[in-house]
Amino acid sequence: MTDSDKIWVKTDPKQCYSNPWEQDWKETHNNDTSAYPDKKPINIEPEEEEIIKQYFNKTGINVYQLYSQTYQEQGKSQVACRACSCPQGYTLYILIQKNDLLKVSQFGFVTSGKNCLINGEKFLDGQTVPAEKADGCNECICKNGVLGCTKKMCANYRKPTVIPVD
Repeated sequence: MTDSDKIWVKTDPKQCYSNPWEQDWKETHNNDTSAYPDKKPINIEPEEEEIIKQYFNKTGINVYQLYSQTYQEQGKSQVACRACSCPQGYTLYILIQKNDLLKVSQFGFVTSGKNCLINGEKFLDGQTVPAEKADGCNECICKNGVLGCTKKMCANYRKPTVIPVD
């Protein structure tokens, strides 16, 4: 596995132990959250890193690295909110295989860049776009809302319509 086969994705974890790795951990600990790694200050503790990696490993997604960055570190402001649907105040970044992009997007993770809307079909930033969905002959990748393709010459070439989207 080379670095070019991996991609960073991010999410803003929610409060109230509502994230999938926290829900999974709670189920195996009789819903007792008192032993869950503390987030004071807002940070990912090594124990929680392990919980996150183990959870995604069970779902077939290998997490190579992870880190967190508080909203303050990102220059974002955070409105005080105590609802369970509100973010905890940090962004979680995980490094995964590109071919796991679709799987991890089901958990609310997105890439850092813009996605591509190609001929009406959405592809995530960093996702491989098969030739038949792109220009008819070249293997392509959506890169921050732009389609990057190999340069094969072919008779059935057609210019795809690509729109950058969030």
